[in-house]
Amino acid sequence: MQFLKLNEAVEQINNNSLITYSGMQLNRAPIAALYEIIRQNKKNLSIVSTPNPLAADLLIGAGCIKSAKLGFNGFSYEDGFVISPNWRRAVEKKKIELYETDIFEILQGLKAASLGLKEIEVPGYKNTDYIRINNCKETKKGIITKAIKPDFVLIHAQAADKKGNVFIEDPLIENLLVKAGKNIIITAEKIAKIKKITIPKEKITSISVVKKGALPTACFKFYNYHLSHIRDYMKYAKENNFREYLDKFVFNITTHDEFIKAINV
Repeated sequence: MQFLKLNEAVEQINNNSLITYSGMQLNRAPIAALYEIIRQNKKNLSIVSTPNPLAADLLIGAGCIKSAKLGFNGFSYEDGFVISPNWRRAVEKKKIELYETDIFEILQGLKAASLGLKEIEVPGYKNTDYIRINNCKETKKGIITKAIKPDFVLIHAQAADKKGNVFIEDPLIENLLVKAGKNIIITAEKIAKIKKITIPKEKITSISVVKKGALPTACFKFYNYHLSHIRDYMKYAKENNFREYLDKFVFNITTHDEFIKAINV
C-alpha cells in the first residue's frame, strides 16, 4: 500500500483493463478517479458494475469503454427517472459491447473470483427466458456464470488512517470487490483515526486523499448529491453535446479541487 496523488494512482490503470467501482445509484461513486481516467485518455476498458449509472455513463460518454456488463443503467432524482443518455446512445449505435444481466449474476461472478473459482452456480433462473436470451449453461437450480476478476477496483471512502486502513461509513459490496479484484485504488475524504476498519491496508494498492471525491454523487455523512450539476450533466448528455461537458469540467481542469470550485461548492 502506498499514498499517491490521484493522477499517480490512476496511472497504474492500463488500457484494456477490466475495472469496477464503488457506489450505488447517486451515492459514493469514485467520480474524481473516473475524471482522471478520462484526462489520461485510458482506452478499451471493460466495466462491470451493480447499478451505478453516472459512473458508467461518464466513462462511456468519454469513449473509454469497449464493453460493459451491467444490470440496468438509469436513476431517479428530482426531475424523475432517466435512462443514462450516453449509455443508451452507445448501445443504440453499437459503439460498445453490452452484456445486460441480472445483478445477482454479477454478484455471483464476483463471489466466484473471491473464492478462487473459475465459475459458479447462480440459482433461481430455472424455467425462465433469461436462460434462453443469454444463452446460459443451465443447471438443476439455475445457471452457471464465469468468475469476474477485475484488474482494478476503484473505491471512494469516508476516511483512511495513516497506516493505510480504510473506513467506509455505508459499505455495500466493497468487501466483495476487494476480495475479487487484483488492484484496489482508494480515494478518501480525509486521513483520520478510525475506530473500525472496513478494508485493511494489506488489501489496498494505493490511497489518494481527495476531498469531495464522489461529487456530484453523494457521500454519506459528508454531502448530498449535487443536484444542479447533475442537471447540467444531463443537459449536455441528452443533447448529444457531451464533448462540451468534458472540455468544461474535465479536460480544462487538472484537479478535483478545481472541479469543486467550477461547480460552486
